[in-house]
Amino acid sequence: MESFLKPIIKTLFKRMNPKFPVIYGLAGIVLSLLGLAGFQYGAAYLYWPLAIICFSLIVYPTLFAWGLITFAYSTAVLIYIGFTIFELITEGQESTIFSDGIFVYLIYISIIIAIALGLILSKPLLINERPER
Repeated sequence: MESFLKPIIKTLFKRMNPKFPVIYGLAGIVLSLLGLAGFQYGAAYLYWPLAIICFSLIVYPTLFAWGLITFAYSTAVLIYIGFTIFELITEGQESTIFSDGIFVYLIYISIIIAIALGLILSKPLLINERPER
């Protein structure tokens, strides 16, 4: 059993070549800002560890950290799209997500979706692999 897990763990935590390291920084900045915005609600402890992982991907990219951040952003996208569909079905009666205005919400959702797609496309490569250009 140990010999089966050893190569998997080694692959998950091995240093890799980042494709687009800028997207990791943008994801970390967004998570840091969300942590600051949610500080009064006690949500900072949820966002800041993920932001630290995003910033660590710039310096030491691993497949595990990339998968964790990509999963978090993809889950957020699915949740926000679900909330948006629910609000559109109920025609926004007593809407909480449209409270800042639909335009602000659409910009926010667009940023989250763009970062999620960027993270999916920026999967780190092994050190000996070359990106196709």
